[in-house]
Amino acid sequence: MLAGYIDIPVEYEMMTRLKDNKSLADIKVATRTCKEFYENGVDSFVLVSSDSDYWGLIEALPKAKFLVMVEH
Repeated sequence: MLAGYIDIPVEYEMMTRLKDNKSLADIKVATRTCKEFYENGVDSFVLVSSDSDYWGLIEALPKAKFLVMVEH
């Protein structure tokens, strides 16, 4: 749905759930963001989330630029 509103590439990946209330989404987003920043020189990221789990990632990459969209 997001791709219909913006003019930048959007990646969508289905995550396998470990339990009904637990998936690997947070760690996959964090590791992929670090990989893109350190290996590929990407310096700007858009995070869309319904929770605040990614603030630790943002603090860990102070030289990266983040636009955070929080879902209510």
